[in-house]
Amino acid sequence: MLIDIDDVIEILDVGTSQGYKIIKELNRELEGMGYRVIRGRTNRRYLLDRYGLAEGFNSDRQEFAGDFSDKGQGNKN
Repeated sequence: MLIDIDDVIEILDVGTSQGYKIIKELNRELEGMGYRVIRGRTNRRYLLDRYGLAEGFNSDRQEFAGDFSDKGQGNKN
């Protein structure tokens, strides 16, 4: 599920500027893993994983225990 700036601000309790930086950084990471992204939106599960808020969070940050562990399955956004 894709989320926008308002969701990022609410989830992480950050300001607008910081929220956009976070979206940009996460989308750059997702693109590097072969996913397609939409500017100004990011994947909710990936955001939660990267900030340690997801059930499937791997503290070693090797891989997400959810959909992102197998990038060969096509577009997850």
